[in-house]
Amino acid sequence: MSNPIQGTVIKRHVTSYPTPIVCNAGDILQIIKEDEQWTGWVWCRNESGLEGWVPKRYLQVNGNLGTVQHEYNSYELTVHIGEDVTITCEESGWFLCINADNQVGWVPCECIQINT
Repeated sequence: MSNPIQGTVIKRHVTSYPTPIVCNAGDILQIIKEDEQWTGWVWCRNESGLEGWVPKRYLQVNGNLGTVQHEYNSYELTVHIGEDVTITCEESGWFLCINADNQVGWVPCECIQINT
């Protein structure tokens, strides 16, 4: 998705993990498991012990370790039906969104209707 697009929340989503994992390019993460529901996501632990979901394609995988290829933050947005968001990215069933308060975070695609 090269240009941001507008969307409206059609299904409420509540943040599952209040302490997101934040990664920089070059960080080494331990890969704990792959997500069974969301193909393309892996549960990882950073050097500080924080854990969270990371898109597998954002990592260069070597066994159970992954080197982060670019900056990433696993923050999820809590959104409510009728809320408008700007979608900047789609990754393996999730949209990276910006809400009216300029908060940035991930929301499942099934919760957002793209405005046409």
